[in-house]
Amino acid sequence: MRRLLIVCAVAVFSISIFSALGIAQRQASAQSSGDDRAPAVIATGVSVRAVALDSHAILYLTDAAAPNRIFELTDVANLGGASASNAPQSAHLALVAGNGVAGSLGDGGSAPASEFDLKLDSLLLRSGIAVAPDGTMLIADTLNSTIRRIGGSDSSEPGVVRSIAGKWGPRQEVTLSEPLGLALDRVGNLFVSDHAAGAIDVLPFAADSSVAPQLAILAHVPSPASVGISIDGAKAFVASPDTGSIFEIDTQTRAPRVVPGFQPQSNLAQQSARCAQSTQEASEGSGVCPSGLAVDGGGNLFVADAASGRILRVDAKSQQVTTAASGLKSPGDISFDNGGDLYVAEQGASRILKYADMGDPTSNLILTPPAPLPPPPAPRSCPQTAPFNFCDEPTGGATPTQVFTLTNTGTAAVTSLSISISGTDPGDFQAPSNNCGTSLGVGDSCSINLDFAPTLAGGRFATLSVTDAAGDSAVANLSGTGDDYQLMLNGTNQEQSVFQGGMVTFNFNIVPDTVFGGVVSIVCPASSQMPSLTTCTPSATTVTVTPGAPAPFSITFATTYDGILAGSTTSSTLPWIPLHQSGPPRGSLGHGTPSFISVFGGILLLVVGLSTLVLTRSPWHKLKALALGFASVLVLIGCTAILSSCHHSAIPRSLNTPTGVTNLTVQGEAQNAARGNTIILDVVPH
Repeated sequence: MRRLLIVCAVAVFSISIFSALGIAQRQASAQSSGDDRAPAVIATGVSVRAVALDSHAILYLTDAAAPNRIFELTDVANLGGASASNAPQSAHLALVAGNGVAGSLGDGGSAPASEFDLKLDSLLLRSGIAVAPDGTMLIADTLNSTIRRIGGSDSSEPGVVRSIAGKWGPRQEVTLSEPLGLALDRVGNLFVSDHAAGAIDVLPFAADSSVAPQLAILAHVPSPASVGISIDGAKAFVASPDTGSIFEIDTQTRAPRVVPGFQPQSNLAQQSARCAQSTQEASEGSGVCPSGLAVDGGGNLFVADAASGRILRVDAKSQQVTTAASGLKSPGDISFDNGGDLYVAEQGASRILKYADMGDPTSNLILTPPAPLPPPPAPRSCPQTAPFNFCDEPTGGATPTQVFTLTNTGTAAVTSLSISISGTDPGDFQAPSNNCGTSLGVGDSCSINLDFAPTLAGGRFATLSVTDAAGDSAVANLSGTGDDYQLMLNGTNQEQSVFQGGMVTFNFNIVPDTVFGGVVSIVCPASSQMPSLTTCTPSATTVTVTPGAPAPFSITFATTYDGILAGSTTSSTLPWIPLHQSGPPRGSLGHGTPSFISVFGGILLLVVGLSTLVLTRSPWHKLKALALGFASVLVLIGCTAILSSCHHSAIPRSLNTPTGVTNLTVQGEAQNAARGNTIILDVVPH
């Protein structure tokens, strides 16, 4: 019995020892890789610097041992299955661009025959690469201070090199000095870090290849190098290895902030020494040397820390920093594919690693904003930045509707689609209609109509979001600027008097704020407001307004008297009435009726007298007939004189502008937004 107990005790002790050793071994393994997943080595024997993947997971890279060239890594699928303990042989590289000569020639020609001058002599600062969904490649031609483009297979110029910004590109308002990191958002906006200028620039996507997009400064940060961008373009992340810091830039407000845990180091000499030690595996310690950035489909940030040999993960929601992988030698550039696999340039080991499922995959839902709006006629503004930016719009108005396209890129239909607008100013952006329904088939697309209707002046921001039953989501960031203008009287009293038949002029100014500009249409008061027999004439039907500068115009009101409109030479109301005789036609009843009877009596007397003169033989009767005729003539002459002198007092009131006080509203209309000013017109008797 005692022997049996001893044997059992030894067995338990041995099992405990082996279990402890196993746990320790697993912990050590987990510590070296950040979790229990070992990376796949997909290429060795290459002095890799920049890495980038296209939508088909084709990997492009630069090699310090083969300067001024860009390569494609072939047979990635076969090489990707190898583990770290079973590394493949040297990489299979195919030349994509560059003849190896340091220079700037080649625009308009084939990529392999072109010259580049790339920066590849540093483990921290390198010429970056970015690849668009159609295969178009963007290259930071650093030492040429230029951004170069190589057309993809689906582009209008496949394989052709063009300089699109910088020293050898089209004329720009922003000058490039030392472009390094590049990143593309889903729309196609290109983000560029200019190390020497301390700036992050944005080159907007241009749907029309004949139009040269203009660089714009997004923000200033110290010594920017690598750049990462969220898929929706809402956030740009910038690494500054010179200061040991990482910045997050809100692309809507353009406000930078330090990412928690990556504050700038106060001792720059110490930071430089920390990064200088990155040529070999280093131990973890305070401070980092951020040598590469990438953002996964969920918006989580991944940081290559060359000083500690780790890949760090910053959670998009909690901002918590954790170690995703460790035990690396001088990790540099990093990049995600659509499936969430992370590719790492392990510069200290001259190899490329792949961490499967390290990040969140890209959503199957893609929300594509419209192409950037064309510039409106001056002086209106419609700048294009990373989010979709509506043209400036006066408060109370609404822009024309823009169409956002939702596409299902997955392998199964999506259901329970939900569309919402959230963010800082959701009420300023409206989605009046869509044809998406609640489901979307594989490869299908639908449209969401959206407009900008600002409630307040200034920058307005929101996010258009679409989610499905599986939890996939797609977002598009929105921005616009609300502006304002007013109609104000210019040295004219609000109330003015005018006699019937006279004219009066009201002088106005269109007073804009410092943003509003454009054409304002001048609109007279509605006919239902105007007194009858009155006209309204603006000095100009449209007025062009410059931001911050009042623009004058006037409106003249003309009234009518005696059937004559002020300023006219002919009757404008009753054309059958002769000038200066606006009473009723002769022979009609009305104010002239007594005179009409008198004239008729005079004529009757004259007829009687003449008849008597002809028919009678008596001299005495003839004399009386002559007297009667003479009296009739006098009556006719007198009545004619009375009619001539009294006809003005017999003018019908319906031929004159009515007297009295009327409130009138003059309006200006611009960009579907109206502004009014109420004036008072007092018509007094002639």
